[in-house]
Amino acid sequence: MDQKYINSETMSVQEVEQLITLLMKSVIENDKYFYHSTVDRRYSKLTLKGLEYLRKTLDHFLPLLADAMEKDLDARARATVFNTLKETKKEFEDGQ
Repeated sequence: MDQKYINSETMSVQEVEQLITLLMKSVIENDKYFYHSTVDRRYSKLTLKGLEYLRKTLDHFLPLLADAMEKDLDARARATVFNTLKETKKEFEDGQ
């Protein structure tokens, strides 16, 4: 996958999770990457090409997910600090 088409700066955790889910679905639908047994699901498995494809693409997508999770955590931390400061200011103003 070409990295220039994916902007990790603007992707949310949910968007990256959707991409990973779509990736898994596309692997399952491709006989080159996944063998699906109609006899018993225990016999269904990734092919060697499928394992390599997933490894390469997850090497790309997992850092995107980590970046999105870090961005989400940072946004929640900033909101918590801002709300605490706002409440402290209100308490201070009410006390005067």
